[in-house]
Amino acid sequence: MRFLADRDVSVLVWDMMDAFPHHFAVPWTVHAAIFSLGVALIDNCDLGPVARACVEEGRREFMIVVAPLVIPGGTGSPANPLALF
Repeated sequence: MRFLADRDVSVLVWDMMDAFPHHFAVPWTVHAAIFSLGVALIDNCDLGPVARACVEEGRREFMIVVAPLVIPGGTGSPANPLALF
């Protein structure tokens, strides 16, 4: 994945669903990044409010804090991510 080669990514937060087949130059969909790249994934986020806050603050970066539930043997958890400026 060329677009990730020069960055360290530990979590992907997005507001879309996976679609396959796709027309991108990567051999897998985003959900495969969980096991292929070791990246945590937060699905179906409402990113509109944080996008508006970025515009209001004149910033393009923020820190995201997530505290998922610990579920032994689980592969998912409800989470309430917080964006900090």
